[in-house]
Parts: sequence; C-alpha cells; structure tokens
Amino acid sequence: MGATDPGFQALVDRLLPNRGPSTNQWIPYCVIVTNHTEHTLIDVAVAWRLSSPGRPDRDHVVSGLIMHPDRRIGPGKSAIEFPVGTILAPYEFTDHQNYSVDVGEYRSAGAVVISLDAGAFESGQFVGPDATHEFERLRAEVSRRGRPGLAIHR
Repeated sequence: MGATDPGFQALVDRLLPNRGPSTNQWIPYCVIVTNHTEHTLIDVAVAWRLSSPGRPDRDHVVSGLIMHPDRRIGPGKSAIEFPVGTILAPYEFTDHQNYSVDVGEYRSAGAVVISLDAGAFESGQFVGPDATHEFERLRAEVSRRGRPGLAIHR
C-alpha cells in the first residue's frame, strides 16, 4: 500500500501515531507491507527508482529482516518500508533527526517508482521478480549465519 492508496494515511496514523516532522517528510515515499498470508515473512526487499529528465536513474533498495530475527512480519502484521529502513510499527519507532538518505533527492526527482521486489517466508519459500538480486544476498546471509534448518528456495 502506497501514499496514493485509500486508507494509507489512516493506517500510517494508526501504526505511527507519535511521529515527528523528520519522519513525516518521508511518508510520501514509504509503503506499508502487510502480510496477508498465514506464514511469517523473514525478508522483504523494496526498491525505489528515482528518475529525472537528463539524469541517470538512481536505485535504492531496503531489505534485511533476516539480519534481525525478532523483526519478522507475522501473519496479519504490517511493516512500514521507508527509503531509510524498515519500521515494524509500533514497537520500535523513534523519530530520527538525521537519516542516512537525503529526502531532498526524493523531492527533486521527476518520478519515484516503488516496487516490492522480493519476499522470503520462514519456510524458506522465496517469491518476487528479484531484480535486486535479494535471493543471492539472502542465501549468502543464511549460509554465513549458519541458520540450521533454514534453506531458501524459489
């Protein structure tokens, strides 16, 4: 669900009721990922493409729930994906003053296209077009961390 979808603002208000100005500036560029399955999502990759006439497209990808085992999106739960990271609202929300990505770059873009590129479930099932090569990154991360019993497969 994105900023132009009906109900978006109401859901943002419910998930992040105490956000401040530094987070509000990012709201037009975030998406809400809701897990409508009965399986826990362990990884989601969201890609932002910024386009402007006369400039090369710029891509930005946020992923990596697997790196934080307690940060999974359970059945019926939602996460807000910002270009600066994932917020599993409302439990871990803090309004930051300094984000690592400049919102000015997003504001000045002629177009911002956001896509859900990939997802992985606790069962190991991987889904999505995977233009960002999240499958390879996730398999390497699982292997590096030695997660017994977890095998990522398409």
